[in-house]
Amino acid sequence: MYVNINFFTQVLERVNIVLRESFLLFEHDSAWSGRTGAYFCLANRMTGLPLLIASVGSVHSDKVEKYLTFCQEKAKRLRNNGRLSSWESRNPAKNQWGGAVAINDDLIFSMSGLPELGDEAVMLASAYWIYPDKMAGLVHLDEIARRSNNPYWEPLKDFLNR
Repeated sequence: MYVNINFFTQVLERVNIVLRESFLLFEHDSAWSGRTGAYFCLANRMTGLPLLIASVGSVHSDKVEKYLTFCQEKAKRLRNNGRLSSWESRNPAKNQWGGAVAINDDLIFSMSGLPELGDEAVMLASAYWIYPDKMAGLVHLDEIARRSNNPYWEPLKDFLNR
């Protein structure tokens, strides 16, 4: 799979836009209190290996290693296994959390640093823009959010439709 630098730039711009909006939408949600940033990983769906890793927002220095490790681990669990979300294989006893989503046959979007379902919702909303067929994209994203019963998806989906 070939991905050019313009694609990476566009994806990071979208992630930043959605993250900023999420902080506004969920500022009164106690689970979001004190959250200021996260790590984002764009990964290859077949291998689970990172294509791009970036911090978004402002990540506290004592959380960098944790968020960096978790965003990659979530993506690796989704590699070529038929699951749509890392929520489906979460295992808190092993520090395995939700927050990564399979966007298509090629890409995984993964985040760590927000509330667990916040990571997932931000990834869903960030990925919306890469679907050529927006209606089909929403059907796919809605299915992922339904499986995890994600409370943050609908407000972010409303943001996408503004």
